[in-house]
Amino acid sequence: SRPTGIRLGRCPFLELARRHPGVTCAVHRGIMQGVLSSHRTDLRLNRLDAFVGGDHCFASLTEEARP
Repeated sequence: SRPTGIRLGRCPFLELARRHPGVTCAVHRGIMQGVLSSHRTDLRLNRLDAFVGGDHCFASLTEEARP
């Protein structure tokens, strides 16, 4: 597997995420996992780090080869 990631800016849930990051980021993580799963990609979401640069998040992904 090969690690990679995506810098996420302009969070659609920013105001809510700043007040309730645990719940909001869990929902965002679930949306991302659902999108990856529905597109039958080899990418898997490992972790979503909130506000790593103050104004953006970082999604850590792994590319897994299909059998």
